[in-house]
Amino acid sequence: MLEDLFFDLKSFIYSLGIISVAIALLIILPKKISMWLGKFPIILIFMFVIIMTLVIQVFN
Repeated sequence: MLEDLFFDLKSFIYSLGIISVAIALLIILPKKISMWLGKFPIILIFMFVIIMTLVIQVFN
């Protein structure tokens, strides 16, 4: 029972790390690239889907 809790906690921390790194990378992007990405929302959608897929893979 406790082992399952630690496993779930480890998965949660990994997924939190993936999301945190993705947010940090988007924050430190130069303004020119950030503005360019804003012109193409489909790219942002693909990035979101990739990040969520990684998080789901961590939990499975």
